[in-house]
Amino acid sequence: MKGWHKHGICSKTHWTKEDRDADRYRVRFAEALRRPLGAYLRVNHKDVIAMHSAISEVGVLYATATVHDGWDRVGGNGAIEYDPDKSMTTGGHAFAIVAY
Repeated sequence: MKGWHKHGICSKTHWTKEDRDADRYRVRFAEALRRPLGAYLRVNHKDVIAMHSAISEVGVLYATATVHDGWDRVGGNGAIEYDPDKSMTTGGHAFAIVAY
């Protein structure tokens, strides 16, 4: 998100997974500058009013979370068990909360 905010993002047409030609950097960079992120603000996750305001004003809230190995063992009731003494962090996950 921070990279998108500061540098923009080019389309898949200009930077496909198969094409990593360094000589096309200037074209990709120029095109990325035409697609900046409109706003990038941190919202306190404990401030429900700020989160509601962000969703109301922009229509989307983007969030990230640390994922632990309990996510691989979701119970039949949908509960994700977490034991801080036994669980290991396995990476991260991103969420988009979209309002319409």
